[in-house]
Amino acid sequence: MNQSNVVQSNSHAQLSIVEPAVEIADKQPNKPGVLILSRIDDNYQLHWGPLDGNPAQRIAAVFRGQSSADFTTESWEFGKPLNVDCQKLNCLYLTENPLTITFQNQTEQKRTFKIKVSEFTSLAEFIERLIVNGIAVPSDERPFSLSFYRKCHKGVFFYSPPYIQLQFDQFSNLANFWTNVHEFFQRLIIHLDRSDTLPKDPLFPLGLAARAAHDRVYEQINVFIAEQPVYEQIDSKKWSEMFDEEGRAKNPEEFKNIIYHAGIDKDTLPKALPFVFGVYPLTSTEKEREIQHEKQKKEFDILVEEVNLLEQDQILANKKLNGAFRVISHDISRTDRQNIAFKEVTKPGLTMLTTLLQSYCIFNPPISYLQGMNDLFVPIILAYIPDWDDDGNPIDSEGKIIDHEKLMADIFWCFDAMLRNTNQLSFLASVTEQCQAQAIIVNKILTKVSPLAAIWMRRNNLHQLLWCYSDFVLLFKRSFEYIWTVWFQFNCSPDSIHWLTYFVAALIMETFPKLTQMKDVTIPTVMERFPVFMKDLDHHRLGLISLWLASQYKFEPQPPTPETETPKFDFFHPSWEQ
Repeated sequence: MNQSNVVQSNSHAQLSIVEPAVEIADKQPNKPGVLILSRIDDNYQLHWGPLDGNPAQRIAAVFRGQSSADFTTESWEFGKPLNVDCQKLNCLYLTENPLTITFQNQTEQKRTFKIKVSEFTSLAEFIERLIVNGIAVPSDERPFSLSFYRKCHKGVFFYSPPYIQLQFDQFSNLANFWTNVHEFFQRLIIHLDRSDTLPKDPLFPLGLAARAAHDRVYEQINVFIAEQPVYEQIDSKKWSEMFDEEGRAKNPEEFKNIIYHAGIDKDTLPKALPFVFGVYPLTSTEKEREIQHEKQKKEFDILVEEVNLLEQDQILANKKLNGAFRVISHDISRTDRQNIAFKEVTKPGLTMLTTLLQSYCIFNPPISYLQGMNDLFVPIILAYIPDWDDDGNPIDSEGKIIDHEKLMADIFWCFDAMLRNTNQLSFLASVTEQCQAQAIIVNKILTKVSPLAAIWMRRNNLHQLLWCYSDFVLLFKRSFEYIWTVWFQFNCSPDSIHWLTYFVAALIMETFPKLTQMKDVTIPTVMERFPVFMKDLDHHRLGLISLWLASQYKFEPQPPTPETETPKFDFFHPSWEQ
C-alpha cells in the first residue's frame, strides 16, 4: 500500500485518516466525524472529532504543536472528541453490514464508528498502519479484531520493508479481507524474525497473534477431520469377520485404518496385537501362523534357557551384560508399583518382566537393555494378562490363577516387533541425539503449517521440547492412562517409522494455545504444567491431527546408510523371520 500520505509536522506525523467515520450508538443520532491515527513525539495517538469546519481545519487541529502530554481528552462519551494514547486501548474489531470499527479501552468502554464501503481503502490503510508500526496485532479475542500493544511506541519494529504490504482488492467481505490481514502480518513477522528485529519485550503480544493465526490453521484441520471415515471399535465378533476362511485379512489396508481410527476392545487385544505390531503378516493364513507361533515359542524358550544357564562369573566377566542386568534389577523395583501386578518383587508380574528384559539382552546384544524398556513391556503384559488377584497372581475371568509362562513368548515377540515397527530401537540406541533430532523436525513441521507458532516457541526457548524427552523414549506410556489408542496409531499409521514425530507435532499444535497463555514460560514451569495440559487431550483427535500433518509435511527419502564394520556380537536370529 502506498505510504505517501503520511503527513509530518515537527514531532507529529499523521499516519492514516478515515473520513467520514460516523459514530453510532443505540438511541443516539448518527454523528459524522473524522478518525485519525497519528504519532506525536514517540507515542501513537488515536483521534476522533466531529465534522466541524472544513477537512483541512479538522486535520490541522491535531497538528497545532502540542506534545503528546497535551492530549488529555480521553472521553468515551458519545459524540465527544476523542484523543487517546494507543497504549491505553485494548482492542478494536470490525463488523460488516454495516461496515463498522469499534475501539475498546482497558476498562471495556467502547466507541463505534460506521465507515462507508467507498472508504474501505482508507480503513484498510488504517489497519495496515496499526500493524506495520507495531501498535496492534491480529487477535483471537473475537472475529476481525486487533489487540493493542500496551507499550507501543515509535520504533517498535526497527525496519518494515516497503515490499511487505497489505494486499486487497475492492471490499467484498471481512472474511476475505482478514485473510489478507493475517497473511500480511505473517510475512512481516517472518521477516522481522529472520532479521532478528522482533521486539524483545515479553509484553509484545506475539503469542496472542500466533494464537489467532493458529486458529486459522485449525479451520483447515477441522475440515480435514470432518472428512475422515468413522469406524466402530473392533470386538471379538467384528474381529472374526475381518478374516477369510483361510485366516487371511480380507482387506489389509482397511484393517489398519479401522484399528488406527477406532481401536480394539480389551478382550480382543491378545489376538490382535501380533497383527498390530507386525509379528504376523496380514496375508498369512491361520495354519502359517500356528507354525510360526510354535517356532516363536521354541526360540523364546532358548533365550530363557540361555539366561538361566548364565553363571555369575560369566555375567561379571561381561561388562555390558553385567551393567544391563544390574540396571534391570534397579529399574524393576520401580516399575508401576501402584499396579497390583507389580507390587511384589517375588510375584509373577516382576519375575516375568525380569526374565523378558534379561532375555532381550541375550537376543539383542548391541542394544541389550536401555532404561525405559521396562515401561514399554508393561502395557503388553497387561494386555495379555489383564486380571490379577489381590496377592499379585495372574488370574482368568473366573478368578483362577493361570500359567503366565505360556504367554511370555507372545509378549516378548510383540515387544520386539513394536520396537522395530516404530524404529524405537534406533531411538533407544542414542537417546539424546534422537530427542534433539525429533525436536528439530517437529519445529520444521510447525514452521510449515503454523509459522507464527514456531517463531513464538523459538523466541521463548521452547523449541527444544525438553519436557517431551521422556515421552519420546517411553512412547507416552507414563503420560496417558490408557496408552493403546496412541500405540494403535503409531503402529497402524501410514508411516510408523515417523509417526512419533507427527504425533508430537500434533501434541504441540493442540497445547500451543495454553502454552501462550502461561504467565511464566520458563522450561521448569512448562515441564510442570505440560502433563496437566495433556490430561485434557482427546487421543483420537490427536491421531486425526497427525494424519493432517502427514498430508502437509513429507519426510525426504533417506539415502542408504554407509556400511560399517559389524560389531562382534553373537546375534540371535529367529528362524521364523522373513
